[in-house]
Amino acid sequence: MRWTAIITFTCALANVICAPADVLPCSVKDKECLTDLTRRLFQSAVTGNKEMGITTSDPMYQEFVEGNFDTVKYTLTQSKLYGFKDCIIESTSISPDEETAEIQMICPKFRMTSKFVIVGDLIGVPTNGDGDLIIEATDVHITVSNKLERITGDGGISALALKIIKVNPKISGSLVFKVDNVNNRDKSVPTETIVKVFNENWPAAAEILQGPIFDSSIKNLADNINTYLKTKPSDTLIKS
Repeated sequence: MRWTAIITFTCALANVICAPADVLPCSVKDKECLTDLTRRLFQSAVTGNKEMGITTSDPMYQEFVEGNFDTVKYTLTQSKLYGFKDCIIESTSISPDEETAEIQMICPKFRMTSKFVIVGDLIGVPTNGDGDLIIEATDVHITVSNKLERITGDGGISALALKIIKVNPKISGSLVFKVDNVNNRDKSVPTETIVKVFNENWPAAAEILQGPIFDSSIKNLADNINTYLKTKPSDTLIKS
């Protein structure tokens, strides 16, 4: 492979992303180069950088996440999501006009802990409670559609920025809910019964609940990546 033959490296982004000197900038047609660059950006975004004011994304701490749907509403507070450090960027592609980018990743396992409040009907089960929550998911495939913007970066340079258009997660393995007091304000149906229904019908429950969690998490990662991107002229990273 061409990567193993390269000895000379240049640091592309604020001494945190290094790529072979004869590879950058990546052609928008070169998916291998774009994918490798995205992997380096992603790992640096997950690890964080104290000098740049970027905190680690594993765990991903979020003070507040809200889901507001027709039949059910929920809030998560003081949540921690573990697992991004083990995610693998499978592919990155950029449109010929350089206006959009699609990133596909696979994450072996996520584990989230949080405080929660939930009210409404979830997959036909009444919920009205608050307490502690643990969710564990395996083999999660995530497709992220982005708008690729040109911005004024550090020192007035022309830089790139990712603007999230859509996050499409798909849990291909399993999902397990561990939750207390999911109906403690009502008590018409015991919590144990509700949790059993959730776990037996997790694909339907995940379809409703997962959107806000992944949307906010991926947005936070994109913010970290953009902090790096604004330090490097766009024409040193990609070319037509």
